[in-house]
Amino acid sequence: MIMTLDPSTQTRPEDVGTSLYFVNDSLQQVTFSSSVGVVVPCPAAGSPSAALRWYLATGDDIYDVPHIRHVHANGTLQLYPFSPSAFNSFIHDNDYFCTAENAAGKIRSPNIRVKAGKG
Repeated sequence: MIMTLDPSTQTRPEDVGTSLYFVNDSLQQVTFSSSVGVVVPCPAAGSPSAALRWYLATGDDIYDVPHIRHVHANGTLQLYPFSPSAFNSFIHDNDYFCTAENAAGKIRSPNIRVKAGKG
């Protein structure tokens, strides 16, 4: 005999104590010096730990560009220092957003304007 249980009556261990939240949902703009670079933490987190990902405001995944842009395993977006001739508006003057996802679901940060200045 095979028994099936109504999924609505089952308790899953991942449902206990799960949450997603914004650490800083007021972060809207980051201006940085091209000679210094910038590190931007994802403004979201969760319990258990959430998978953090960065996107362009268009919804496109971003990718690492060696010595230019890197997303760290902890969800931090880093733009490295660059010379004025290496300025790329697609990378250095654009809107980004971050998502956090775990068993509780998925949340999206507001767009964050990341803009490089001379320096």
